[in-house]
Amino acid sequence: MADIAYAVFIGLIAGVIPVYLGLVPLPLFRKLSPPQRSLLISFSAGILVFLFADVTGEAVDLANS
Repeated sequence: MADIAYAVFIGLIAGVIPVYLGLVPLPLFRKLSPPQRSLLISFSAGILVFLFADVTGEAVDLANS
């Protein structure tokens, strides 16, 4: 029973809480003008593309070792 409670607790911390924390700035995001929203979304997408490229490069290096 303790293992199930532990798994539920970890799932709550890893899955549910970050989703609700991510919704906190939503009212502020809606107040931005469309160009400001586009800038923010483009910046976020750029970070994600950089992280994807970095992780892929590390994976290729590990695969070649």
